[in-house]
Amino acid sequence: MASHATSVWRLAVSGLLLLSAARPMLAYPCGPVPDQQGTVADPAAEEPDVAPDLRVGAISIQVFDVFDVAATGASSSLYRAANLLHARTRSSVVQRELLFEPGDRFDAETLRQSERNLRALGLFRRVEVRALPPSDGEVAIEVRVYDAWSLTSGTSFRHEGGVSAYSARFREGNVAGLGVALSMRYSVGFERNETDWSFADPRLFGSRERVSVAFASRSDGDAKELSLARPFYALSAPSAHAASWRSARETYRTYEDGRVHHEYGLLATDAAFGWARRAGAVRQESVWRIAAGYRFAAREYSLVPGAETGAMLGMPTSYRRGGPYAGVQFLRHRYETRTGILAPDREVDFNLGLNVSADIFVSSPFTGPNTQNRVVAALAVERGWRLPGRGLVLAEGRAGGEGGGGMPARGDLAATLRLWMPHSETRVTALLCEGRALLNPDRGALLYLGGTPGLRGYRENQFAGTRSFLAIVEERRFLAWRPAGLVQPGFAIFAEVGGLAGTGRGRGARALYGDVGAGLRLVRLKSAGSDVVKVDLAIPVGDGWRGGRAVQLVVGFRREL
Repeated sequence: MASHATSVWRLAVSGLLLLSAARPMLAYPCGPVPDQQGTVADPAAEEPDVAPDLRVGAISIQVFDVFDVAATGASSSLYRAANLLHARTRSSVVQRELLFEPGDRFDAETLRQSERNLRALGLFRRVEVRALPPSDGEVAIEVRVYDAWSLTSGTSFRHEGGVSAYSARFREGNVAGLGVALSMRYSVGFERNETDWSFADPRLFGSRERVSVAFASRSDGDAKELSLARPFYALSAPSAHAASWRSARETYRTYEDGRVHHEYGLLATDAAFGWARRAGAVRQESVWRIAAGYRFAAREYSLVPGAETGAMLGMPTSYRRGGPYAGVQFLRHRYETRTGILAPDREVDFNLGLNVSADIFVSSPFTGPNTQNRVVAALAVERGWRLPGRGLVLAEGRAGGEGGGGMPARGDLAATLRLWMPHSETRVTALLCEGRALLNPDRGALLYLGGTPGLRGYRENQFAGTRSFLAIVEERRFLAWRPAGLVQPGFAIFAEVGGLAGTGRGRGARALYGDVGAGLRLVRLKSAGSDVVKVDLAIPVGDGWRGGRAVQLVVGFRREL
């Protein structure tokens, strides 16, 4: 056992070294402190455009309705009625995201960061923050935002990997124009039926505190979540903090050849609170941050009533861990804002800079209630590149390991690469490659392919293992036709290749499996984000899905390319 644990740690350390060899760097806390600016971007601002002799002058804010009535002609009455159903975002919501005030020193990068903050809210179809020509030592700023349709209601149906699921939902993402989100949903899913609701306010009482509450009543249990956080709202923000709690009672399932193999009762509890601070000044759009806090995690597994005695052999190990964590992050901004990558007429911010984070967590019987000895370490690296022909590549690698407490050492390595090659505003080629390896995993810990995880031409979770690989390439093209300015249809063709190795079930003689297919795409133009309805037909390559069906219908496939 000792030699096996040593080999696991060597593999984990090797993975850490490979991930960190890209360039000299050190890290960030994988703790509960989020980074708002880590989500959104600008092309090549090596240094912010600071003009010491210029000051910010008057700031004008314009919020435009979802429908531009002036350009609709005979249908203007219908669009006016639609605008009445949508509460226009209040100017105060826009104002509070701006990182400058009249009289501040003019800094072009602060304008760009403010624009990214507004886009990250998910309330607007388009955001413009621009400086007007200077006059008398002052620069007037013009802010223009175009509201997105925030009310979502209705039903959805998905058929993935031979299994059907449907849901009915209601969500208002901008209650009374305040930027507050409220949602309710009933769903019949692949594993459970669920009724849930959630509430989120990104600016509690106008502060920078972000609160979210969620509750779910399930056919096999329930789940509750609560979080309160103040994220890093800008690269130069001095500090951030967060606290979160989650409790869930549910059924944990393992699969064999796409069918449930064993079921276990699971009680899960997670809690964390922590602080992070900027370490030093911002230099060349780069910053160091350090973090510290406390985490608690518990997993208690049990046999379900009527389970066979042999099921005990595959039941995961229960544990309770609690203790301090510490981390460090290096973050470099190299943002680009692109349109048409995920969907036509959609602005998306990509950070092509560098984000490296490292984290260590120590649990002991003295640092929590009935907790065990365990040391957990993790390293994550994210990087982006610009390709010829306006292409983009984003790569991410993660490595983690844990040991101590008289339990076997374990490791987890994962890597993801996403590539987009736009050929025009309505045509793009997308590629996703991802791989993962579980080193000396716990019982019941498996990776799956088939249906939702990938290989959509096969049954849900048909293939299982401890080492996985998946590659998806998709060519999509949207038509210029925009009926009533509400939707834009398109089509896509795709191919997938994947395989699993290591301990697992449901694997045939071949090491790799694949499928090809085609589908329809429908973009809702008045919504924010990459809101795309997808309907695909997938055909397995080689031996088809067991049961004689050679074609899988996939409605609302969730994997984003």
